[in-house]
Amino acid sequence: MFRSIWVSIVAVSLLATVGVVGILGAYVGFPRAYYQWAGRVFSGAMLWAGGTPVNVIGLENIDRERPQVIASNHQSMYDVWALAAVIPVRNHFVAKKEVRKIPIFGRVSEAAGHVFVDRGHRISAIES
Repeated sequence: MFRSIWVSIVAVSLLATVGVVGILGAYVGFPRAYYQWAGRVFSGAMLWAGGTPVNVIGLENIDRERPQVIASNHQSMYDVWALAAVIPVRNHFVAKKEVRKIPIFGRVSEAAGHVFVDRGHRISAIES
């Protein structure tokens, strides 16, 4: 229980600073590099606060010169944080199109360059 409270305090603190700046940036046109940095900082802090160690194997297989798909099994929210914290190249996440409709979060996700997929239409999902 104490760990959950601590994680919540860290999350709220970061969202009140890095998150608010990101929200404003989504409306004034911050560069995507800000969102990469903010995602890495937020994710690293959440892993630290949650006491979640991340063991990375295979970083040498990432080709820094071309786009790649890196997938996780999404067993928990920590999967997203682990990927965002440790992948050493610019990254974007894929989300279902409904995420775009979430107030503020959808706009920030779009500004960060994340990809939205219509899972109900296979062809448009592949095009995304």
